[in-house]
Amino acid sequence: TIVGACICYLLSISWLKWGDLIIDTYQDLWLPTQINEGRVLYKDIFYPFGFFAPYLLASAYRLSGVCIYAAAACGIATTIAMSLVIYNISRFFLDELFSLLTTLTFLFVFAFGNVFIFNFILPYTFASTFCILFIASALYFFIKFIFTEEKKYLFFWSIFLTFAFFSRPEMPLPTHAAFILIAVLLAAIVLI
Repeated sequence: TIVGACICYLLSISWLKWGDLIIDTYQDLWLPTQINEGRVLYKDIFYPFGFFAPYLLASAYRLSGVCIYAAAACGIATTIAMSLVIYNISRFFLDELFSLLTTLTFLFVFAFGNVFIFNFILPYTFASTFCILFIASALYFFIKFIFTEEKKYLFFWSIFLTFAFFSRPEMPLPTHAAFILIAVLLAAIVLI
């Protein structure tokens, strides 16, 4: 409830102050509109990132119409999901109080810290914030697998890494390498 209250407070004090609409969010507002008009990403439209963010935003625009509030709703949902993931990851290593403080640090420093630019609500590019959320979710399931050794968590780990790749193909590559290195080390420990 404290995290929810902080999110509501931060939303209220930052409402409609989430960056410059032309400089910061123009691409994420324009691309989904072009997709909904029938243009094809990468064929008709140049886009340097993965396809997940533009098509998700295009779906949101189909539901609500082209509106900055639809993009902000995606950003708010991403912020809430990231807060939950950070809290759950930190609970593996910290008690409830420090996990709460970790989550609040994310909210105040990263999600809303730079209200006017580079925030999670209307980011410079949704592809990056989605990718960060998916990598953090993959990390959660990987740690959960290490603690429980249930294979279903490896399935969820791979799903979230795939979504991260679909958001920003270049960002999860070091993450893939790190997970492979950890898997090799764990296998070596088990075999020894």
